[in-house]
Amino acid sequence: MPVGIAHLGAETLIFPVGDTEMVSVEEGHSGAVTVEAGRLHERGPPAPPRGFRADEEITVAHHEKDRNAGPLEIIQAVEERIESRIYGVIANPGFEKIAEDIESRCIRPDGGEPTINDRKRCGPFRVQMEVGDEVEGHGQDHDTRKRGEREWQPPPHPANMAGMQTGIRLRFAPSPTGAIHLGNARTALFNFLLVRRTGGTFLIRIEDTDQSRSELRHEASLLSDLRWLGLDWEEGPDVGGPNGPYRQSERSAIYTRHLSACFSREQIYPCFCSIPELAQERALQEARGLPPRYSGRCGRLSRAEGERRLAQGEQAVWRWRVGGPRTLVWEDLVFGTRHIEVAELGDFVISRTDGSVGFLFANAVDDLEMGVSHVLRGEDHLSNTARQILMNEGFESPAPKYGHLPLLVNPGGAPLAKREGALSIGMLRNQGFLPEAVRNYLARLGHPYVAPGLLRTETLIREFDLGRIGRARAVLDPTQLAHWQKQALAELGPEDFAAWGRDIPGGVDPALAALVRENTVDYPDLALWRDRLTGHVPATPEAHAVIASADPALLHFGRSDAGEGDARAFLERYRSEYPGSAPLRQIYPVLRAVLTGSLEGPELARVWAWFSPEGRRQRFEEASRVLVAQSGRDQT
Repeated sequence: MPVGIAHLGAETLIFPVGDTEMVSVEEGHSGAVTVEAGRLHERGPPAPPRGFRADEEITVAHHEKDRNAGPLEIIQAVEERIESRIYGVIANPGFEKIAEDIESRCIRPDGGEPTINDRKRCGPFRVQMEVGDEVEGHGQDHDTRKRGEREWQPPPHPANMAGMQTGIRLRFAPSPTGAIHLGNARTALFNFLLVRRTGGTFLIRIEDTDQSRSELRHEASLLSDLRWLGLDWEEGPDVGGPNGPYRQSERSAIYTRHLSACFSREQIYPCFCSIPELAQERALQEARGLPPRYSGRCGRLSRAEGERRLAQGEQAVWRWRVGGPRTLVWEDLVFGTRHIEVAELGDFVISRTDGSVGFLFANAVDDLEMGVSHVLRGEDHLSNTARQILMNEGFESPAPKYGHLPLLVNPGGAPLAKREGALSIGMLRNQGFLPEAVRNYLARLGHPYVAPGLLRTETLIREFDLGRIGRARAVLDPTQLAHWQKQALAELGPEDFAAWGRDIPGGVDPALAALVRENTVDYPDLALWRDRLTGHVPATPEAHAVIASADPALLHFGRSDAGEGDARAFLERYRSEYPGSAPLRQIYPVLRAVLTGSLEGPELARVWAWFSPEGRRQRFEEASRVLVAQSGRDQT
């Protein structure tokens, strides 16, 4: 039995081909093929195969390349993720090289990993190739099942989602210490997409243990920004839920209970070392070339001694006892197998001298108490994860499954930070960005989507796959952000676009907003065009230079004759009166500079029509004064 292979953007599909099968297709994908009676047909932009007969085999090999990826890259992806028998290949024009590379690399007929000997000889395996014809019609569903055959099944989960159970619980736990920047917003979005992809529960928890910096206004702002982005949640400080309170500042009794239980099991101990003592210890370790970590001296005190010193009023922090040397291993949902030598962590602080708990302990306790099953957070928490797994061992409870997202960095390579004024959701809202634009931009940062264009939230959820998350850090790109904003604005109808423009500070005339729509990305753009076309900002240096070098006759003619008709009629009258005037390609920039103060912008004819006759004459008057001031030439 031969198989078909289809290159569909971010997927390569290899599947068996029977005598009567045809692959079903659906709309909304970037490419498709169908196979019927041993022939492969290329189709235009519709869809990849949607389903296969239950008794057939399928291999889906993902790769993170664009649709122009080379054949070797495609085949390598197939080899890395092969799961079924491969007997041959049917290819259409454009796939011949793929077929040749499969043969040359000698994928084994039994689907196993090729050995060195396999690559030297192909044995009985040969590529079968047959060229199909183009099929008319796009986006139609085809079903040629014989009566009595089993129903086709929906496509399998993406490879890295296959083991993800339904009913999972995820949380996003921001600190209310400032505006939510785009890196944190992306983490929240990925959590939302994952939990909706699996039908689980999403909760928001406010981690406000840093009381000196936490403010309720920041909490209100971040919740509002998340709602604006299109996220919702089942549990949180604003909606309640069965596992509250959802602010850490209101959970001190819960932490005290867990601290007491851990102390009774001798998993924690009081540490009386002073800051100078710890600094001296660290300096000695660094001088010896050792990694700085707590020596554990207070951990060697007897329980009775610790209790006596506490009773005498000595101040102490509480430390978690990491135990003897061993290797801690866990599976990261994004990075795969991770391991760390526990001894390298040192006994770490979980509670301060004032009795308040730190991030590590509060975070682990809250995840336990709230039933959090999966944690998706930034890679800067990798070292915290090992400590929190140890704490879950102490709680005698399974740890959540952790996945760490590569950080979002600025163009210079530095991670985004609130304290450094990183671009925030609130900033984008104030600039007029649409939530659809920000959502589509963030969803693609480190996670490719097959479908092109602006995607609805339902599609972002359906196509989200942990296995597609790259391990390289994503770079904030304002150009790409502006691209998605343009895409979102383009989908607004005239009334919705006018409503969007009305929200600009100071307002804007709907007709003017419609005029500059194609040249607008955000509110600052729209405000600048409003001010340019109403005369409140000076011309750009480039436009000023064009006006200063213009033919005085053109400006003089505009002062007297710019009031009637459209731009074409004006130019015909001008060239009739001044037959030796410059060619049109030199006149157009002058007219644009005169009317808009810029050399870029909407179509000139539309700009001309937007101005009133008196408004056009006024613009030529102003341009004439520029020319006189620049060169001293008089146009009268």
